[in-house]
Amino acid sequence: MKKILLIFVLFFGLFLSGCSNKKSYIEKNLSEITYFTYRVNTDDFYCSVNYGEREKNYALDGRSGDNVDFCLVTFYLYENIEENYLPLTVIINEKNLVCNLEKNPYTYSFMIDLERELKGDENIKIKWNECEYNLTKQDCKFDYKSVLKKMNFEYKNEINECLKNKDLNAEFYLKIIDMTQKGIDKIYWCFSIVRDDNKCYNCLIDVNTGEIISENL
Repeated sequence: MKKILLIFVLFFGLFLSGCSNKKSYIEKNLSEITYFTYRVNTDDFYCSVNYGEREKNYALDGRSGDNVDFCLVTFYLYENIEENYLPLTVIINEKNLVCNLEKNPYTYSFMIDLERELKGDENIKIKWNECEYNLTKQDCKFDYKSVLKKMNFEYKNEINECLKNKDLNAEFYLKIIDMTQKGIDKIYWCFSIVRDDNKCYNCLIDVNTGEIISENL
């Protein structure tokens, strides 16, 4: 009897383990996800370093492909300048990376992808105009894992609409949106569903409470 009970316990444990490791449709079809961000905001500029993964061949086409790491540096000057490039030194754990950031013509911020992996425990600084500034990792109490779990529940109907013979005709994006350029010193999660027929669903989520702030369905 004990042997039968032991076999049952082991089988049931393996069954539960297998269920817990099963990925959702969202996790299996993420075309971009930001895991964490570092920021600094001054009277003259703000700068962020976002780390995550995104499609190698980036395209909003309703299909997710192979992902690669990204480490995106964004530098925004409150007083616009005409130059299309901006020199900036990014210092990660005391290692200097001399960069030449390119201006985004739509947002007027300067950007570069360092194409390197971060773990989230790095000491990150920048050097600009001969001065050094420390960037602080943002404490998102409602982290990316919590967002994915919530979105899987909140948008289950929209996700089911994208299923055709168990194939999903959609891709998902989870980004951190920085509102500093709009005069609000705050960040939000932004979750998006992009279907292959170009229909999109978007929502903003509070990074601390998980509350859905706004939706565009």
